[in-house]
Amino acid sequence: MLIGTSALLALFLLAASAPSFPEWARQARLAGASFEPEMSDAQIDKKLDKLAAEGVSVVVADAPTGWSYVHLVDDAPFAAVVDLMANRVIPRAHARGLRVAWYLTTLELVSVKGVKSGRDPAAEHPDWVQIDRFGAPVSYAGKNAFWLNKNDIDTWVGPETPYRAFYLGRAQACAAAGADALWFDVAYYLNDAGQHGGLWPSCDPHAAAAFLAAYGVAPIPQRDFDDPDWRRFVRFRQQSIASFASAVAAAAHAVDADVAVFFENWSIDWVGATTYAQDALDLAQDPDLATAHELCPLAQGGAGMGKANLKNWLDYAAMVKFCVESNQGRPAWILSYAGSVSDSLRQAGVHVALGANFYEARGPEMVDHTTGSRPELFPWIAANEDLIYGSESVAEVAVYYSPRTRDFVDRGQGGGSGFQLGGAPFFGEYRRQTRRLLRRGIAFDLVAPGTLVEADKTRYRWLLLPNVECVSDAEAAWLADFAQGGGNVACTQDSGRRDEWGALRAGNALAALEPHAVQEIDSDLVQVLLKKSAARKLLAEVRSGTDAGGAPFLLVPLVHMKKGEMQDVPLRVRLPPGFTPQGVRATSPDAGEHVLPFLEASGYIDFTVPRVKTVTLAVVTAP
Repeated sequence: MLIGTSALLALFLLAASAPSFPEWARQARLAGASFEPEMSDAQIDKKLDKLAAEGVSVVVADAPTGWSYVHLVDDAPFAAVVDLMANRVIPRAHARGLRVAWYLTTLELVSVKGVKSGRDPAAEHPDWVQIDRFGAPVSYAGKNAFWLNKNDIDTWVGPETPYRAFYLGRAQACAAAGADALWFDVAYYLNDAGQHGGLWPSCDPHAAAAFLAAYGVAPIPQRDFDDPDWRRFVRFRQQSIASFASAVAAAAHAVDADVAVFFENWSIDWVGATTYAQDALDLAQDPDLATAHELCPLAQGGAGMGKANLKNWLDYAAMVKFCVESNQGRPAWILSYAGSVSDSLRQAGVHVALGANFYEARGPEMVDHTTGSRPELFPWIAANEDLIYGSESVAEVAVYYSPRTRDFVDRGQGGGSGFQLGGAPFFGEYRRQTRRLLRRGIAFDLVAPGTLVEADKTRYRWLLLPNVECVSDAEAAWLADFAQGGGNVACTQDSGRRDEWGALRAGNALAALEPHAVQEIDSDLVQVLLKKSAARKLLAEVRSGTDAGGAPFLLVPLVHMKKGEMQDVPLRVRLPPGFTPQGVRATSPDAGEHVLPFLEASGYIDFTVPRVKTVTLAVVTAP
């Protein structure tokens, strides 16, 4: 059945309320480590001692249930892993002050050396397997990804199949083991694997029945984005994954109400959310789970962002902004991969500047690999965690991200990573506009349908719609209220010409708004008083909060997005009404601590940061 107008309006206006995630999760400093039943206690102790000494606060613990079909499915091996975690790893970690997030596979079943052992998940459980649009099972032998070997069998199973009930039982058994959090690996419908592409699963009978029940359409149509039923199937796949994630979280919480649940996502804001069907904005609608983002850098396997140009860094910052927005007040855990200490510090700086958590790893592995930055980085973050995670953006400009335009206009185009714009009409324009704002030094947030609240109508002065073609009636009404209340809407290209299902409208939904040109957008929250060529190399944000004593503060994070360093960086920051500055200091993991002189005049404060190498926090305090 189709979703009615009233239901769409309710979904659009739903703001995921700030969920109750524990403080340790909000201030997490993350790193990964692998553990196996065959390890001795001394080996486990050695790993945990190292992590604790490096300033890690949360260890993402990968055991065989994170990658082995046999250990997930066979009762005895599964019980051995649960025993390992419950009785050997978790208690030892807690004794060292470490929290444990247990990493678990979801819809990917890897039979390690299955070609030789004969353990084939697709043969053993044919009713579990995703079926591609050509009618073939999504199961392949060989090295179709860097984490696989030539004798492995990689099988992807469907969330609508009987596997769902089996997996919920396994998730509950893991939740009962005493971990502080469960980190579930990416759950998606596999679209590409090595030389196998354009799969668009799943066309299994269980998915077909669920699609029929949800949308009244049978059979599953052929891939054709001009067909409204195909567009409904694209949306159904995303809803199917989100439903699976919610069911897993509910099952885990039925056993341990306090366990924090994170689902990994790697498509971030690019078109992988269309082709692989996991959209972090859908996960945001469930307040009982959060998204752990895997933000693959320019070169995951080696240099990380070490060879990135300024445009790449601007895209990296936009992706982190999306991660924060899609988590809607939940802890924004972001895994990235760096190639050196300075690269790691710079990546972490972008996370810190936007209030996100940093998972430190040297690519391409997420466990047991480090650049060596942790002893320098993590104690510094710990010393400033109340500022970083106790503040929020005060940006007065927001960029409107449209998941339906991404799905129904871009149609799966746009390259294979977050740095490739390809031929994607929405994604390409969205990224071009975020780059322009960042180059102009304009701090901004990202907003999206389903995350906007009434307060946003007065919080922001500007909303920028970058070729947002798909606009529902509910969205158009919200934007009209925003404009009537004094807000400014800027649009580019064909914004507003389609409805939320991608169908062309008879008239543009935004015509009555008389949108502004993007060149009119302005904000002087923070100004880097250098030549444009130098200023654009700095990411400058403004955040506000209240310290433990109740005194307000402004946090001005600066990230140098190029190699080298900048000295004597003059800043001008607009003060909130009634804010009287008492002092200014700067702190950095690699540039030291400084008390800074300042000048206050006409509602602004001027001061100079003596050195910005990777990341520096300027803190303006009030009495």
